[in-house]
Amino acid sequence: IPESGWVNLDVSPADGTSGIKDAITKARDEHPDAPVRVRLAPGSYADTLGSEIFVQRMFRTEATPVWIVATNPAPNATSLRV
Repeated sequence: IPESGWVNLDVSPADGTSGIKDAITKARDEHPDAPVRVRLAPGSYADTLGSEIFVQRMFRTEATPVWIVATNPAPNATSLRV
């Protein structure tokens, strides 16, 4: 997939885990036919949901994946807290 083909949804640590869930929902609802990257800014993401993030009923093709990626590849630069 060429770089220009991706939809990027950025999430910050201030958004907590609910921000990650919201981005996944947005990818499903608003970009069903596009490849999407949910990009996590460096930092610690607090558990603002009180439970796991479940991804259900999201049917994607090989050409329309949803990736969750840390924008900083350094070990421990991005973490999810409980």
